[in-house]
Amino acid sequence: MAAIHLFGGTSDARTLCVVLDKLALEYSVSVATDTGRELAGDIGGEVYVGRLDEPAMVHWLTEQ
Repeated sequence: MAAIHLFGGTSDARTLCVVLDKLALEYSVSVATDTGRELAGDIGGEVYVGRLDEPAMVHWLTEQ
């Protein structure tokens, strides 16, 4: 997993992804739905799809 991970789903997260791409930084982003993946568009980071509550976020981040 990349050192930078965003929990996406908003236009703010998409804007941050564009900035990270311009800086050529490796990152990943998670979104809740396939629609979120589509809205992420052509970002350079790896996109993970699936709803995560707080315990699932902690588990996901520690397992990566």
